[in-house]
Amino acid sequence: MEQEVEANDPGIGTGFMSFSQKCVAYGFGFIDVFLHTMLIFGWSAFTEMYKKEGYFRQDCEPDELEVCRSQNAKISQIMVYAASFAGLIIFMLGVIRDYLGPGLSLIATKIVLTLGYVMMWQAVPGELDNLLYGWVLQYGAGVTLMIGNLPNSRLFEWSLFLITVNTLGANLSQFNGQIWELISDSTSLTSCDLSAIWGCLTIFSIFTGVLFQPWNTVTTETRAGRTFLSIFRAGDLWIEKRETSPMANFKATMKCFASPVYISTVLLFSVGNFISHMSLSLINDFIFDRKDVIEASGSTYEDYLSFFNITKTVINTAASPILGFLMQFLRNKYNAEKYDERLIQLVWPYILLVLSLGLMTIGVFQSTIGSIWLVFISLSFVMRIGYFYELFSVEICFPYSTMGIGFAIIEIFGGVINFAEEPIIERNRTTGELDWFNYTIAAGLGIALLVS
Repeated sequence: MEQEVEANDPGIGTGFMSFSQKCVAYGFGFIDVFLHTMLIFGWSAFTEMYKKEGYFRQDCEPDELEVCRSQNAKISQIMVYAASFAGLIIFMLGVIRDYLGPGLSLIATKIVLTLGYVMMWQAVPGELDNLLYGWVLQYGAGVTLMIGNLPNSRLFEWSLFLITVNTLGANLSQFNGQIWELISDSTSLTSCDLSAIWGCLTIFSIFTGVLFQPWNTVTTETRAGRTFLSIFRAGDLWIEKRETSPMANFKATMKCFASPVYISTVLLFSVGNFISHMSLSLINDFIFDRKDVIEASGSTYEDYLSFFNITKTVINTAASPILGFLMQFLRNKYNAEKYDERLIQLVWPYILLVLSLGLMTIGVFQSTIGSIWLVFISLSFVMRIGYFYELFSVEICFPYSTMGIGFAIIEIFGGVINFAEEPIIERNRTTGELDWFNYTIAAGLGIALLVS
């Protein structure tokens, strides 16, 4: 049976996991997130690698040497459809998590990841199908993997801080794209070969998940950290026992959807997610559109593309632990008698999101070096804070045992909104104009202000 402990009891998980076992469980979860959430934040590097390998180059005009808009549009389609359809995968895996437990969910997630890498391994330059299907599976399973490892943070006192450190692994995963690109440039390995290698890493991760990671739900009330093997030795059920029926659990979950905090999160995450994906799809064109200004400053288009990737990496990497530490500190400082300490953790992310969208709106309507950097910096924060807001909000609105569906609904709604990228990308491809892109950024700021 799981051991009941108080939320502030320093002996969480006593009787099941030692401190070193908790660190191992959290560490393997962090590595999983680092290895397999790369599409969320590392798409820019993969875009450049696929261009170098000649994917979708057949429709380019002879004079389109630096930027081929038709090639950009085809590669952008991968991100659009992956982000849009991945919500369905997240929902199915979320149902498994909520009703069969996180252990089975993580194994199922890694199997889906393996299938995604197999599809990417079979991809052929010039053909969209296998590459697209592979990234849809990779994106959906990668997000689910990040969500599925959140309970590991509950093994420790500063769980809120460790949640954001866990997402730091997702930020660092953007290096995977650069690692793939570096390996591809220095060896004869292609992106297809590297997909096969990452698929093997996923299979290895399945075994580490069974051996070292918590198999049952870790909540504020029941912080058990038993692995599959400890449950098996104790002769308990692999699937968690529940006091209520699946229908009763479903009805309780549905009530959480009516929370104003949850509804506002659906809107804010969808806005931030849409702007992030759209901007990543068009960042090459945004920089190229300001090529004259860049060259007048003594730099090149390629320099600023590298500057963007570096800026995004540095800001996202620093923002995760710093913002997480701040949220944990504020949550511990203010008790429920004076404030709702849980809502405090949403105030600062919201302020930063609105401020970032405001600065980005100013930047996209200008054509100066300063405005380019303003967009780089503000977009980096938008990419990071949208996921923070989602993670913190679902933690407030849902019990830990029913978070899977809560996350999935947000991702599905955001995925549907992402289809609006298509006409914006198509307009840029046919006319070379970014006016719809600029107006969309401003509209996103307006929606974020209305939500308050």
